[in-house]
Amino acid sequence: MTGSLTAAQAIRAGNPLSGPILAFLLGAAADMPEEAERGLGLPPETTGDLWPALTTSPRALARLSHFFAASEPPWLSAFLAADFSALPARLMLLPREALLILGHYIGITLHSPEAAALIRREDVLAFRAAFGQAAHEFAVQRAPFFLREPKRLARILDAGPGEDQGAPELINRINRAARAALTACAGTLAPPLNRLFLAKLPRPEGPEVSQAAPCPLDEAAWYSLKALLRKLLTKEKEMKPWAAFS
Repeated sequence: MTGSLTAAQAIRAGNPLSGPILAFLLGAAADMPEEAERGLGLPPETTGDLWPALTTSPRALARLSHFFAASEPPWLSAFLAADFSALPARLMLLPREALLILGHYIGITLHSPEAAALIRREDVLAFRAAFGQAAHEFAVQRAPFFLREPKRLARILDAGPGEDQGAPELINRINRAARAALTACAGTLAPPLNRLFLAKLPRPEGPEVSQAAPCPLDEAAWYSLKALLRKLLTKEKEMKPWAAFS
C-alpha cells in the first residue's frame, strides 16, 4: 500500500480492508445492539441481516459513525483519522483469535532454534498442546528462514529469564515475546486506539511478564518486526484469510 488510507477511503474504493473496518465498527456496536439497530435504520427483525447490510453498503460507515457520534466514544475520531496503510492500524482490525495466533507465530519465529531443539517427547507434546502441530512444524521447518538475526529482536521483546528449562519455560518466553511484539505495534497508535488494541491481548500473568516491550522499538528492531509480520501474514497458510492485513 502507498499513501494514506482512511476508513472512508477504504470503503469507498472497495479496498480489502473495508470488510474488516465495518466488522470492527459492528463489534463496537455489539455492546448496544438495540441502539445500533436504530442508528443504522434497520428494524429489529433484521438483526440476523445486520452484517450483510453493512458489508454491501458503502454508506454504512457514515451511518454507523453517525450513531456513534451520539454516544461520543473517545476512540471514534481517532479511528476515522487512522492511516490504515500503516501495518499496526491494520493489525488492530484483526479478530482477537487471529491476532493471538499471529503473536504466537512471532514468538515462535524468534525462539525457533529452541523449539527445534526440543527432543524429549513430553516437551514436544507440550509445545504442540500450547500452539498446535502446524506451529511446531513451522518452528522446525520454516521459521529459521524468516529473519536473519532473530536473537537481537528476541532479547528486546523477551523480558523474562534467559535460560531455557524445557518446554514450559520456552512456552512462557514465546508468550512473552508475542505480547511484547503486539504491544510494540499498539504503541505506535493514537492512545484511544492503543487501548483498543491492547484490550484484545491476554492480561499478563506474574511479575516477569508484566513488563511491556520498549515502545517504540529502535529503528532496526521495528524494521525487523514489521518485516516479520508481513512475511507471516502473506506466506503462512494459517494467515491467508487475513491477506488484507499484510
